Amino acid sequence: MREAAPRLAGHWQGTVWETGAHLIQGRTPLDLKIDDDGTWTGTIGKGEGSGTARLDRRGNLVLSGVTTVPNSTPMAVVYSLRGDATRRWGATVGDFQGRADHAAVSLQKVD
Repeated sequence: MREAAPRLAGHWQGTVWETGAHLIQGRTPLDLKIDDDGTWTGTIGKGEGSGTARLDRRGNLVLSGVTTVPNSTPMAVVYSLRGDATRRWGATVGDFQGRADHAAVSLQKVD
């Protein structure tokens, strides 16, 4: 089931942080705007991104799309985040300075 997420529309900010065991933990800021029509735009780290936002049958917010950093190959974005109307969280695989590793995602509605 692909239901747009109009009740989650608004401005969201958060972080993707590396959960693997490294000397330095990678961290990437998120700043997204989800529109009533089920699309999102914003920044993930230094990249500009866009895609679709929907609720799955379990109520998870699924963000999918692409982010592009200047002079780089576009990277796929796929987050499945549980939570409520003001906070969302989940796990993913993130890119941290060219190294793919397990990561946690946390978002909070700011408007």
